[in-house]
Amino acid sequence: MAKWFIGTCVFAILLVTGTYLDWGIFPGIFKQLASTCFIMAVWSAGARENRYGRLILAGLCFSWCGDAFLIKGGDTFFLLGLGSFLFAHVLYCSAFILHGVSWKWSITSLLVIIPTVIAIMSDVFSHVSDDMKIPVGIYTIVITAMVMLAVGTQGVRSNRFIVVGAVMFYFSDVSVARSQFLDTGFPYYVWGLPLYYMGQLLLALSVWRNNEPD
Repeated sequence: MAKWFIGTCVFAILLVTGTYLDWGIFPGIFKQLASTCFIMAVWSAGARENRYGRLILAGLCFSWCGDAFLIKGGDTFFLLGLGSFLFAHVLYCSAFILHGVSWKWSITSLLVIIPTVIAIMSDVFSHVSDDMKIPVGIYTIVITAMVMLAVGTQGVRSNRFIVVGAVMFYFSDVSVARSQFLDTGFPYYVWGLPLYYMGQLLLALSVWRNNEPD
């Protein structure tokens, strides 16, 4: 399992470096290699042994597809990527519910999550075109639910890999949204991509910590 974690980190570093230095097609290659490594990591962590692991594995596979779509530019590929990650988050939500959540913890967490989402995403939504507002809005709701449920798992059994991984994934999506819709010239991927790959690896680690067979 360790070699796949190391592989993800190495290819993620090459991805960020290659994107910043404009290495042509190589960042796209590094991106899919890094994403392939996190799938292999969760597989080697025992994902096939229980339903929780299989749901996380499926979510990571949809994430792999989303990564591939986002290599291309334009609204069509962005929507395909958005749809892939939407399914990934739905699968993660299902996995967290299967793991067990404290609804008290989940609902209470919204007191922090909702103001944070509004503060971070309000300027993004003001730059989203009308035909993209609904898909972006739906995606925001689903990923908010994913984080809420991840927090809820902490009230049942302690597996901090879940909540930390989910929060990292959320903020990596913020970087994608700001890069897509805000023309600031700032390279959001410099912090967004490391958060994304670390978040996915932590979700893979949560399978290792939750690998009791069904």
